[in-house]
Amino acid sequence: MDYELTLWLQGLIPRQFDTVLSIFSILGTFEIASLALAGLFYWLWRQKKIAWSFLFFFFVLHVIEILGKFFLAHPSPPPSLVRFTFPIDLPTIKVTTSYSFPSGHVSRITYLVVLGIFLWRKKAWFVLLSLAFLILMAITRVYLGEHWASDVIGGLVLGSISGWLALLYYKNHAE
Repeated sequence: MDYELTLWLQGLIPRQFDTVLSIFSILGTFEIASLALAGLFYWLWRQKKIAWSFLFFFFVLHVIEILGKFFLAHPSPPPSLVRFTFPIDLPTIKVTTSYSFPSGHVSRITYLVVLGIFLWRKKAWFVLLSLAFLILMAITRVYLGEHWASDVIGGLVLGSISGWLALLYYKNHAE
């Protein structure tokens, strides 16, 4: 099913979108997601316990992601499916294994979206934009051949659970 879904998406979206979607995909990297979390941390600084808990659960998310990529034998899509194209080689922190589960990009964005929607839930535009961003990131990871749909689902689950644990801590320790 993973293979068929990837082929379907790649047949649906024209190749001229490869570079645009590759650039969009960079927004899910560890570095960019960490910058977004740093902004959130700064904004929540007056509530130190909560700000630190959001960082802590972000760290936990990454530990689980890395463990998954080393120990869950779920091979990455073959090079013949990879469409990621970016004209500049940006320095990035990357854990390279032959396994791809779960998607780190999707787990990070899901985590940030869960926190953001909770904090700004009364702003309908923010909720809709966040969900659209997350859906596009999920589709992009599969379309670009960087992950299987099952990797993306794993990232959604990991990011959601990590986000909900951070919010549970937030609700129980709000100052």
